[in-house]
Order: sequence, then C-alpha cells, then structure tokens
Amino acid sequence: MAGSAELLLSPPPEEAPLSLPAELRRRLDCRLLPLLSGGYLMSVIDRSNLAYAELQMRDDLSLSQSSFGLAAGVFFLSYCAAQVPTCALVSKLGARRVLAATMLAWGLCSAATALVRTRGQLLLLRFLLGFPEAGFYPAAILTLSLWYPDTSRSRASTLFTLCATLGTSIGASSSGALLQSLDGALGLAGWRWLFLVQAAPTLLIGLLVLGLLPDSPAEARWLTGEQKKTLAALLASDGSAAASLPLCAALRAALRRPHTWLFGAQHFVAAQATGAVDASASAARCNRGSARVRARVGEG
Repeated sequence: MAGSAELLLSPPPEEAPLSLPAELRRRLDCRLLPLLSGGYLMSVIDRSNLAYAELQMRDDLSLSQSSFGLAAGVFFLSYCAAQVPTCALVSKLGARRVLAATMLAWGLCSAATALVRTRGQLLLLRFLLGFPEAGFYPAAILTLSLWYPDTSRSRASTLFTLCATLGTSIGASSSGALLQSLDGALGLAGWRWLFLVQAAPTLLIGLLVLGLLPDSPAEARWLTGEQKKTLAALLASDGSAAASLPLCAALRAALRRPHTWLFGAQHFVAAQATGAVDASASAARCNRGSARVRARVGEG
C-alpha cells in the first residue's frame, strides 16, 4: 500500500513540449538563420554574377557568347557531380566545417575570376566554383535538421530558402551598380570589381560560420542548460537526431523514397528558373548594348 501511495503521489515524468518555446526559437533564429541565409544568398549571387558581367567581359577578353554559355554550363556539371560526395563529407566532418570550407573555397574562386585573361581560365574557374557551391546547400539543410525539431523546421527552411529569391533581385541591382560605379577605378574594369566585391561577403560569412556556429546544440554557449535539455528532447521525439544508419544504407533508403525525387525535381526546377531569369537579363542587356552601338554608328 505504501508503495502504491508513493507511486500515486510521485510527480509524473516530464514530457517534452509539443513545439519550441518562443524564447528558444528566437535564439535559434537569431544565431543560425542570419549565417545560413546569408550564405545561401551569396551562393545565388556568386553563381549568377557572370551573366551580369558578360557584356563588359566580352569586350575586354574578346570572348563569344557561346563561350559564356559554356562557362555557365560547366558550373552545373561540377555542381551536380559533387552533390553526393559532399553529403558524405558532411556526415564525416560535420556541417560547420563543411559550410565554412565551401564558402571560403567558392569565395576565393569567385574573386579569382576577376583575374582571368583567357577563355580557358574562365572555364576552369567556373568549373571549380561548382564543387564548393554544391556542398553548401546539403550542409545547410543538415544544420537545420540538427537544430530545429519537426514542428519548427518547415518555418526555418522557408526563411532559409527565401534567400534564393532575394539573391536574384539583390544580385541584379548590386551587379548593375558595381559595373557602372567602379568601372575604371584603380585601372580595373567594372566586371573585375564585380567579382572582387561580391566575393568579399562570402569570405566574411565563411569565417563567421567557422567561429560562431557550434557543431551541435550541446556545444552552444548561448543556450541555457534547460534550453539544451528541451531541444534535445524535442529532437529525439521526432527522430531529428543524427541517423544511426551507415552512409551508404542511408543513401539507398533515401533514394527509395518518392519524397526524395519530388524534392530533387522541385530543386531542379527552381534552379532552372533562376538560370533562365539570369540568362534573359543578360540577353536583354546585350540587346540594349547592341542597339546603343548601332545608334551611335548611325549618328556618325
């Protein structure tokens, strides 16, 4: 009887809350999303700025339009080829190291594009750019899954992917401004300044990720002990913790799921839409430039 009384009087075991507490969610948003979203925004800008630099580069380097089409294509060749291998790196090295390494690598590749003199150099750098950029997106998605439970992850993912659209608009406006305002500064063409200036934020965010982003919630010094316990319970309850399957088995299981192919198709369509907008903008600028040249010739 005494044992039954003690059992009845003992407090029930603590259960994990159904969703992230507001203060905990605010801390995650403020610490994680600026770094991840900023990196994704710069990823879109650095892969698409070639379309905006094309008009000046064609004149300076005497390159054909087909050369620029090939340069755009070789980027996606390496980008697609590196997707699965970089996922393996994420599982072995951790998302923080992969995020920082990819951003620093593609930032250097983008900045080095300002130094190209020949068609071969341009093609090589665009091909190399695809490898580190391929690793950023899967590492960022893994980071979100390690920090946000299922009830809050869709919101965080939406805010993160919103930067793809922002990157297109910000890239267009900033590229045009840089090409016009810095053309000839310190003896450099505007398109060279374009690659140098737009690579700087990428390198800065890469260093910030390396120094500020913890590998896991347990290592976050900006979370209290109680918040770490709450987050760990939520992640464990929805299966968001790191999977115990070996990498090859996990990949096979993912490829058998229809959702994987649907998500891949959605990402492919979104990337193609962004590329089409960039190509259309480049073609429009080329047409306007040709019209101005013909007008000047007619006036002469």
